[in-house]
Amino acid sequence: MDWTRDDYDNTVENAYYVAGGLAKAFHDYDSLAGWDFRPDGEGGFDFLTDDRVYGPLRHFVASRCKRRRSRASSCSRRYADC
Repeated sequence: MDWTRDDYDNTVENAYYVAGGLAKAFHDYDSLAGWDFRPDGEGGFDFLTDDRVYGPLRHFVASRCKRRRSRASSCSRRYADC
């Protein structure tokens, strides 16, 4: 998210938005299947819904993770730890 002036570092706020998306996803879905990992048709992947709260998380993952398997695997390990 970038709703601030160019000279303001909003990294901390963005981290909270991403964390909020993660918290909601783990709260709302009791298994990895609920995250609905799927190809996006452009060589990447998509997951969760278009719900606004997931936007920052989805953007963060898309900008840093190119491999669908690695993100799904990471989430799968989190559910296994519960």
